[in-house]
Order: sequence, then structure tokens, then C-alpha cells
Amino acid sequence: LAQAAQLISGSLLGDCYRVLRVLGSGGMGVVYEVERTTDCRRLAAKVLSAQPDRTAIGRFVREAQILARLDHPNLIAISDIDVTSGGVLFIVMELVSGSSLGQHRAEFGKANRRWELHILRQVATALAALHDQGVVHRDLKPENVLLTRCPEDALPVVKLADFGISILLDEVRSVRRMVTPSTSAAATPVATAMAKTEDDGVAAVAGSLSTISLATEPQPSSAQALTKTGMIVGTPLYMAPELFSGSKNAQPAADIFSLGVIAFELLTAQLPFARPAIVARALREEVAVPSLSRLRPDLPQTLAAMLEGCLSAEPEKRPTAQQVALQLVAP
Repeated sequence: LAQAAQLISGSLLGDCYRVLRVLGSGGMGVVYEVERTTDCRRLAAKVLSAQPDRTAIGRFVREAQILARLDHPNLIAISDIDVTSGGVLFIVMELVSGSSLGQHRAEFGKANRRWELHILRQVATALAALHDQGVVHRDLKPENVLLTRCPEDALPVVKLADFGISILLDEVRSVRRMVTPSTSAAATPVATAMAKTEDDGVAAVAGSLSTISLATEPQPSSAQALTKTGMIVGTPLYMAPELFSGSKNAQPAADIFSLGVIAFELLTAQLPFARPAIVARALREEVAVPSLSRLRPDLPQTLAAMLEGCLSAEPEKRPTAQQVALQLVAP
């Protein structure tokens, strides 16, 4: 693939997307606001970075594959994937005008319960749709939960974003078969790149590219406590303890743990553990589930108990995303 130069405002991307401005950038690429020339619709275009390695190409292709199979109001929708005449790969997706949940941290623990549960219910619903398609997000955190801009009296619509390090459970299995020693010589470059992504497991701790977030927020410093290359992929503050053994084995229950951390933080303005659970597991410390009902006695006990269950150190004891979404139906 060709290297992508910085695109300037007014230039064309592909045949029908006019570049308006830069929305954000990261290790994988640059995200632009673009206008489709055929109907003047505003969209977001992620363009592969100027010097992509095999890992970046694999993640970029996988994100496009995942977005292409998703169709849900709480998930970012893809419009197009193409390669320019110069060989630059790009993905076009819907543009969300608003902010990330992470940009609302000052309001955590202070917002009204209706707003809090409305956000959490949509995140759980989005996860249920992902897991139904065999997708594990692997980097669920407030920065990847986008909230649409809306009138003051209206509740925002949640859009779950950034699938750059997500995995397709069936795809991971098939790619591993393609790159076994007996067949690796015949493996395609994309398949090899995708497999290398899983085997290398480069830690994306310093803040992954939020697909269409309008602002980038730095990660808390403690998020950099665990950066062991070759082992984990994700943001340690929100990672399930079992991922200490390797993110490539992540299952839907790992996303549920991340949801539990987000819920606890949103509802109490505190993180549930003194140190990230994955760090505690690495240090062989007990991961004790905190009492959400004690900090938020206004929550129905059944709801508090379910959200606490999301933080269980044992994956099999966590509820499913669908169960959480049903419990979060306005109490």
C-alpha cells in the first residue's frame, strides 16, 4: 500500500470525498471530516497512516471488516472502504457531532440517574449486538463511547467507536489456520498481517485513535502502568484480569468487565479498584469487587448487584451484555 501524505482542506480523497478538516490522528492513521460530492453529506474518513507496518495494515483491514458486518443504531456505521488511485487505503463512516463520554468526567457521579442509566443501557445494547456478531471490542472505555450532540432536554444517542483492536472470534481462528507453519508460505499478506497483530499484541496504552471523536483526551497516567509488548492490547484501567494471560484470547466477558468499570466510574466518579485489575492479577493480588450499592444507595439493589457482577474476577460469573441491557431498562 502507498504512503498517505497529509491531506489538505479542499482536496479530494478518492473520487467523491472532499476533505474539510482533520478530526484526530493516531498510530493507525488520520481521521478527516469529509463531504461526499454526490449529495454533500458530511462523513468521517479514516486514512491509513503514512508509514503503515504489517500490524497497522492488519488492524485497519480488520476494523473495516468488523464495521462492514455491523448494523445497529448504537454502533458506528460504515459507508465505504476504498483505495485511492495512488494506493492509499481509507474507510468512510458516519460522522458523530458531539463528544466522548470521557470528556464528561467532571460530571461523573453528579449527573441525574436517568442520564447515567440511559448511557449505560445503550452501551450494553451495543455490546450485545457486537457479541451477537462474534465481535469482541477489547478497548471499551469512556473515550470510545461517543455521545451525539442534542438539545439540553434530550438524551444523547450513544455510538460505540474505535474497532481498531477488536477481534472477530471466527476470523481469529481461521487466520491462525492460514498461517500455520505448513501453510504460511502461501498465506496472503493481509492474513499474515492480521495474524501478526494477534501474536505481537502491541499495547495500545497511550491512547488509541478514536474513530470519529471530535477531540482527543489524554489517558490517565496510571493507564501506562502495564505496557508489556507482546502480551496485552487495550487500556489497562478497563481491562479484565484474565487478559493478563494474553489479549488475543479475549472473550465477550472481557468487554463486560470493561462495561462494569465504566458503570462504576460513571455512577460514583471513582474507579472500582485501587490499581487496574489486570495489574493486580499480574501481582497475584486479590481482585475484590467493591460495593456499588454502598456508594449509590439510590440504585435498585438488583441493578447494583448486576453491575457489581460485571466486575467479577471470574469471567463465567459475569452477566451477558443482553442481561445487563434488560436490567438497565429504566427502573
